Amino acid sequence: MAFMLDKLDIAAARKVCERAVKAISMTAEADKLNLWIAYMNLESQFGTNETLQEIVKRAIDVNDNQKIYLQLIQIYRNTKKYDLVEPIFKKLCKKYHTSLEIWSNYIEFLFEVVGKESFTEPK
Repeated sequence: MAFMLDKLDIAAARKVCERAVKAISMTAEADKLNLWIAYMNLESQFGTNETLQEIVKRAIDVNDNQKIYLQLIQIYRNTKKYDLVEPIFKKLCKKYHTSLEIWSNYIEFLFEVVGKESFTEPK
């Protein structure tokens, strides 16, 4: 996939991802998760939000939902799409209300975003 991206052939990189998704063993959990994360990153960088959402839906079907959503949040944070992060955190906090990882990530996000807004100079 990286080779295809070096050649600036995004369509070929997508085809490589699709072949890998179909060929990966269902028992190789870590490899499967890494493959879907790479595919999500590819769509985030070169696709549209709609194509990214399609990949996320497919990834959720075969991976741990919590891990996929946390990775999606990280992708949105890296691309500074903060308006898309909070709804995901709210959904995760309801579903996994006992998860310390989710709550701590959510609080960290709030401090990051709200902290930036509160320290900006007045106009």
